[in-house]
Amino acid sequence: MDINSCLPQKMSKLAIGILFLIFGTGTAILGVTVLPIIGLVLAAPLFIIGIYFVRTHLNKKCELPE
Repeated sequence: MDINSCLPQKMSKLAIGILFLIFGTGTAILGVTVLPIIGLVLAAPLFIIGIYFVRTHLNKKCELPE
């Protein structure tokens, strides 16, 4: 297996996950300062989606053998 063939998939899943975590953090900060209930309610799904993308498994070809 070529490591470089899986690099774009790994980088894109990590970038999307980090992007959602950054949006979640920004929304949580705005939620605490500007709109307390609405901001925190909007931040929770962004955190969940961000964690999902960071922890999601790649396809079988790109997984490390156990």
